[in-house]
Amino acid sequence: MKNMKLSVKLIGSFLIVAVITLVVGFVGWNGARNLSGHLEEVGGVRLPSIQNLLIIAEKGALIKAAQRTLLNPDLDQEARKRQYEVIQQARSEYSEAWDVYEPLPQTEEEAALWNRFVPAWEAWAKENNAFMELSKELDRSDVLNPVALRKDLEIFRGDHYRLMTSTLDLIAEGRRFEGGADHTQCAFGRWMSGHRTTNPTIRKALEGVRDPHKRFHDAVKEIKEAMQRGERPEATAVFHDVMKPAAEAVFEELRTLREEAGRVEALYDRMNTQAMVTAREKQTAALDLLAEIIRINKEVAVAAGRTAGKDAAVSEVTALTGMLLGFAVALAFGVFLSTSLSKALRRIIDGLSEGADQVASASGQVSAASQSLAEGASEQAASIEETSSSLEEMSSMTKQNAEHAGQANGLMEESKQTVGSASASMTEMVTSMQEITKASEETGKIIKTIDEIAFQTNLLALNAAVEAARAGEAGAGFAVVADEVRNLAMRAAEAAKDTSDLIEGTTKKVQDGSTLVERTNVEFGRVEESAMKVAELIGEIAAASREQSEGIDQVNQAVADMDKVTQQNAANAEESASSSEEMNAQAEQMKQMVDDLVGLVGGNSRRRRGGGSRSDLKEGRSDSPLAHSSAVHHAAAPKPAPHPGREVPPEKAIPFDQDDSSREF
Repeated sequence: MKNMKLSVKLIGSFLIVAVITLVVGFVGWNGARNLSGHLEEVGGVRLPSIQNLLIIAEKGALIKAAQRTLLNPDLDQEARKRQYEVIQQARSEYSEAWDVYEPLPQTEEEAALWNRFVPAWEAWAKENNAFMELSKELDRSDVLNPVALRKDLEIFRGDHYRLMTSTLDLIAEGRRFEGGADHTQCAFGRWMSGHRTTNPTIRKALEGVRDPHKRFHDAVKEIKEAMQRGERPEATAVFHDVMKPAAEAVFEELRTLREEAGRVEALYDRMNTQAMVTAREKQTAALDLLAEIIRINKEVAVAAGRTAGKDAAVSEVTALTGMLLGFAVALAFGVFLSTSLSKALRRIIDGLSEGADQVASASGQVSAASQSLAEGASEQAASIEETSSSLEEMSSMTKQNAEHAGQANGLMEESKQTVGSASASMTEMVTSMQEITKASEETGKIIKTIDEIAFQTNLLALNAAVEAARAGEAGAGFAVVADEVRNLAMRAAEAAKDTSDLIEGTTKKVQDGSTLVERTNVEFGRVEESAMKVAELIGEIAAASREQSEGIDQVNQAVADMDKVTQQNAANAEESASSSEEMNAQAEQMKQMVDDLVGLVGGNSRRRRGGGSRSDLKEGRSDSPLAHSSAVHHAAAPKPAPHPGREVPPEKAIPFDQDDSSREF
């Protein structure tokens, strides 16, 4: 182990730990994959399969219960309709569950059972459809309880036979009885009045029995009245001529009703047999197969869960063991490498400390050169700062001029818009004044026309008054009218005169307004001249801004010249960096310590490579490289040029041999 390279030791240690980690990771990944497969089997296949199979079984039982409910003879049409809806909904839901289950993976045994279950379920569905057809036929008959209907019809038939017997006893023996005279009060009559049906046979029979049933009971009434009068022959004639034929017609229609009730009862019996025997056997066979399929899925799910638990336990133990083993191996290699490295590194650190003292002495000289260069950089910084201040001041002035120019430009735009708007308004006002003047002239013409009409009306009124005076008393009324017309003409003339005066005043005011508008237009012309002057001022401001921009360009040129000077200083700093090469002489002696570090990395076979030892340093022997290089540096080396605090690169302070660095690391 001592002669092994450090790289071999490190790579070997990390390789062992990596192999352990890889094994643990693979076991964990494999366990997780197996566990994921089992979980997919349980959660993605078996549980959905069981859930949908249970839905199929549940909806099948629901259909069976609805069929049994439909066998209830006391169920009305609304309740039967709800049961049909329940069956339809159940069929839709188990079809959806069927579509979900069928594409899922199946075991061989499960697939075989499913292939047997599908035809069994279809056979039950066929029998179920046959039951539904019988039930719909029962609905169409509108006789939901045929047994009760037949019972009622037998009672009605017996009631009418007993009534005939009582009537014969009344005729033969004079034995009186109550009732029977009103056809609406017998049980059959009350039943007919309240019975509503859509069955065509029953409706036809009821329509045919109404009239003979009424004649039957009317005959009973006539017989009772004849017997009260003591007219037995008349009562006998009514019985034979009226009551007996009516009774035969009633019994005939009752027989038709009983036959229809019997037909429906036979249909009801077929429904009962279809639901409770045929369909039940098919459903039981299908549900038994379905229960077996559910059992298989439950067993597979339980087995997958157990296998997942075992895989999880194995993965847990393997991961824990690998983790502990990896920790132990990593700890052992860490302690070993730390112990072997720390001793050699302490020896190297002692030697490097002595060499660092010599390097510090050389770095002092480099620091002095850096101080000189820093002073020159400070002077340049002051000059640049003054230039920057001038630039800021000129920039501020330029910005201020630009702001003033912008404000003036904005005011000019506003003034231009205002003058344009005012000019347009003045043009419209002049046009309006002209139109008002024209309208006033037209109104004056109209007033003149009205005045002429009033004058002519006045003349006509005078002529009418003259003619009325000539007519004497016959024209007295016309004279009054003519006088009123004259008065109206005079009033119209006065109003026309007043209106004419007002129009003349308005026309004069309009003319004055027109003069004022022309004067205002002249003033707006002066405003326009002022705006032109402001525009000239803005042009001058813009010219000043351009001159300032040229000045800023000149300052920028000066800054560029200063930048060239700064670049030259940087070149000088590069030249001063050559002084750091002198430090290589002091660093030669540090190769002895580096040889120890190379021996540590490359093995003991290379530790004694090179010359000199740490004892030479401690004894201060004159033939050591450090002593020789130090003496040469202090005696013959010139003072380095000023250097701006340049850092010495590590490869300059501790120069490794190119061949060693490439081979050992």
